[in-house]
Amino acid sequence: MKALKKYLNSRKVTIDFLLGKPKRNFTPGTFHKLRVELKKVNAFLELVNYCSNGFKKKKTYKPFRKVFQQAGKVRELQLQEAMLKKYFPYNSISDYKALLRKSRLEESRIFFSLITQKMFTRMENNFDEIDSFLSKIKSKKAVSYLENEIESIKNLIKNCPQKKKQLHELRIRLKTLNYNRGSLDLKDYGNQVSKKDKLPGLLGDWHDLQVMINHLNKRLDTCGISSTEVIQLENLKRKLSAKSDLLFDEICQAIPFSEFYKSGN
Repeated sequence: MKALKKYLNSRKVTIDFLLGKPKRNFTPGTFHKLRVELKKVNAFLELVNYCSNGFKKKKTYKPFRKVFQQAGKVRELQLQEAMLKKYFPYNSISDYKALLRKSRLEESRIFFSLITQKMFTRMENNFDEIDSFLSKIKSKKAVSYLENEIESIKNLIKNCPQKKKQLHELRIRLKTLNYNRGSLDLKDYGNQVSKKDKLPGLLGDWHDLQVMINHLNKRLDTCGISSTEVIQLENLKRKLSAKSDLLFDEICQAIPFSEFYKSGN
């Protein structure tokens, strides 16, 4: 399918451009864009795997996953630093801020050590491998993939998931469907989620809070900072947890009003 080839090439060009940037030009926005592009590749491979015999998704995504995971470690620390700047704008919790900065610089060093010519060659070969399967994919099979994804999402929502693991799965499935509608140039196909649907946005906000809370939980047990800073960060964690709980309740209330939920009745 021409649409799939065009989409894959767009991902390749964008990823090459982002990874080819000098270190000094890698901003938090660069890490975010890179991770989004790699998520799109991972979603795309699900579609290819569904539509093709003999395709090895796990093996094909391996070099992308390594970069994605390390970029995620840097991005998580960047988000933590941004959050602390918001809640502690002055010179408070300076020890913890310094610790985060040190960790971010170390994770960044590891990230850039991955960006080698060997890594570019592996990615190039894997993009070629993916491309070799695309001409054999039929439109009917691709539409069948979308229909299966839509049914999977409907089933999750119909069961009104009220457990964190289910909500994470729902968020991932919605993103995957959205990316792959774009890859097939069928953005209107199965467009059950309208722009007015609050559910995807609520899930994204809730996920971001979960990442921040989990990070604080891990750090506060091991970082060895002063008792004063621990108290301040424990207070912050309680605030974030309370906000997360409110969002969780809002998500559960929004599920019956989701466009997906209504379309499944």
